[in-house]
Amino acid sequence: MSEAQILAANIDGAYLLRLKGDVRLTLSTSLDDYVEAMVGDPAFTSLVVDLCEVDNLDSTTLGLLAKVALRIEADFQQKPDLYSCKAGISRLIRSMGFVQLFTIHDEHCREQLDAQCLPCCPASEQEVHARVLEAHRPSCLCQMKMPSDFATF
Repeated sequence: MSEAQILAANIDGAYLLRLKGDVRLTLSTSLDDYVEAMVGDPAFTSLVVDLCEVDNLDSTTLGLLAKVALRIEADFQQKPDLYSCKAGISRLIRSMGFVQLFTIHDEHCREQLDAQCLPCCPASEQEVHARVLEAHRPSCLCQMKMPSDFATF
């Protein structure tokens, strides 16, 4: 698997997040900080999430993506666009209920913005622990919107 990266761009409030490689907990602080600034931007108009170069997403990253989608829906009454080109990643995001949170495109993202790599933000173990718990809350809520999937448990 390739090294994880999160690239970000913003043009006049139109944001792009391009995730690459094996995206895990180590980038969660960077992603969470960027997303908080993004949704707080008064010029925010839209978000495109590009997963076409992702090899793997851990549960914390999935939770953070769900969190931002829920926030955008609540604050801006719109769904972000999510691009996924790999069958395994597409299955994963669908199984997590992301079809409720994003407008999903099974094709390559054509956005060619000059994206910059988000730096890895250091955080204390306690801060990371709190963010991991917070990141998993939206995933659980999203899954509970599909109660028939849990009827046998």
